[in-house]
Amino acid sequence: MCDYDVSYEEISSRDVITRKPHKCDSCMERYPAGTPMQVAVGLSDGELGRTYACPACRWGLNQPEHSTLHLCWGWSWGDGYESTYEDKPKYDYIRRALAAGVEPNAAEFEAKMKKQRQKEDV
Repeated sequence: MCDYDVSYEEISSRDVITRKPHKCDSCMERYPAGTPMQVAVGLSDGELGRTYACPACRWGLNQPEHSTLHLCWGWSWGDGYESTYEDKPKYDYIRRALAAGVEPNAAEFEAKMKKQRQKEDV
């Protein structure tokens, strides 16, 4: 579950192909011009702002909040967001799956994480 310190009300969002390089406002990675991104306009603590989300973050952000593969906004910031370390493996899995043209699968992700935890316990 995402825990935010600010209020946010989305006014609109749309998918775009960027005309210039942009930084994803969730994972903070830079993307070149021509990258499909989601642009959202909203009010954050009363201030109007625009955010960009890369394909992997966009996919994860649009999952239901109770979903295993849901990502929280700003998961990489590390300044008070509990999901920072928990969401990194999710993001990596989603990014690799989408790059391979495969729909990310929660059961597959959970199996991979379980296998990784078992390796670490040995």
